[in-house]
Amino acid sequence: MKLPLLLEEARLISLLYPSGNSLATLQKPEKIYMDNSNLMYALTGKTAQIGSVRETFVNNQFNIVTNVKHPKSADFETEGNMIFEVGESGKSLKQISGLPIAYLIKDKIEYPVSNAIALWMIRILY
Repeated sequence: MKLPLLLEEARLISLLYPSGNSLATLQKPEKIYMDNSNLMYALTGKTAQIGSVRETFVNNQFNIVTNVKHPKSADFETEGNMIFEVGESGKSLKQISGLPIAYLIKDKIEYPVSNAIALWMIRILY
């Protein structure tokens, strides 16, 4: 077994593969996240990049209840072809506009508006 697979099995990292159904999508992960955002702070010894922390948190929460893939146009795709883009409160819907089932997960907002979901509400989705 290769080292990344062992680290994923030990729940230290999470491998995010590209969406699709071809053999190429199973060969190499598109992104590698820490399994838990708290590990990022423990291992860096300093402040982690907040954008990476947000995406790691969302990936961790989705992986508990569903399979997650990396689509071409956003950050995450869950079973049922739901597309999610993660960002701060000022992020616009431009990147996911035109996609059938797409949502923006925003940090630093208190309640959902239109297709934007508050980051703290992420576990309510599933």
